[in-house]
Amino acid sequence: MGFIDKLQDSFSTASAATKIKSQQSSLRKERKGKLQMIGEQAVNAFRSGTLSQEELRSLCEEVAGIDGQIVQLEEELQATKAQTQKPAGAGAPPSEGQQGPAGAPPAPPAAGQANCPQCGAAVSANAKFCPGCGSDLGVAEGGPKAPPPPPPPPTAGTA
Repeated sequence: MGFIDKLQDSFSTASAATKIKSQQSSLRKERKGKLQMIGEQAVNAFRSGTLSQEELRSLCEEVAGIDGQIVQLEEELQATKAQTQKPAGAGAPPSEGQQGPAGAPPAPPAAGQANCPQCGAAVSANAKFCPGCGSDLGVAEGGPKAPPPPPPPPTAGTA
């Protein structure tokens, strides 16, 4: 799969994820409105001394239906994300630089390569962007940015 194809797939996935998140947001707003209606009706019924479970049942059923739709959209969103995270050889053992099972760390990079700090994919030493996740590797000459060195240990008499 070429770079343009990967880019198109990433764009399609991002677009689908955005649409699902928008639907979830709308449903959450609708749910909040229903819960507010339940609360108002419960308070009014309480004040008038006529609070009964039957009056609130239909609104509670509507909220439960909305909750089910939100869960369904979340599962759809996770499936959409999982499709783009599958390596080209799905089902094959992870290749060098890819995450192994159960989040195992990536294999050490081969000579002339490094690992992406974001996703752990193998990248060439002069790559500017990760081919796996698209992260900016901030390459100057000589490969991806190395993490900054740790601070020096405190010396005796300073603190």
